[in-house]
Amino acid sequence: KEVCSVTLRGFKLLYRMQPKAILTSVILAIWSALTPYVGISFSAQIIDELAGGRNPERLWSLVLLSLGSAAIISLIGALLSRWNDAESEKIGSSYHHLFVAKNLDMDFVRIDDPETHKMLHTIEQNAAGGGWGLFKIRRNLNSIISPIFSILGGIVLTVTLFTSRVP
Repeated sequence: KEVCSVTLRGFKLLYRMQPKAILTSVILAIWSALTPYVGISFSAQIIDELAGGRNPERLWSLVLLSLGSAAIISLIGALLSRWNDAESEKIGSSYHHLFVAKNLDMDFVRIDDPETHKMLHTIEQNAAGGGWGLFKIRRNLNSIISPIFSILGGIVLTVTLFTSRVP
């Protein structure tokens, strides 16, 4: 329960610092999870045409559409990845700004306290060195969202498989 509340607090803080970074992570995770199903769908249509009508024009159009969609999907995926990387870099500067602002808000007596120095050092070390803290929360966002949409895509594909009319 404590981990969930701290993680939720971290998401809220990240969203306040850089809302676009969270948005890009979500969009990229959804895109990455759902893009394989486009290829599967075109492959199924090509196999269906090979097993059924064997119309050469339709086969060529399906193959060209499949290749074109794969190229467009790769291009959009690369653009989303670059956008995500750019927004990720902004998180680092926002985090540093937040850290400095919190230090400036503290009383001098608290800043000079050795226990405070130790806590600040631990925070900086966890955020930068170990990859934990806010940065880890954002990376975990991708590992949470992507499987959810992969499962949803698989369910949709399975449902359409069983509800399709068989010739």
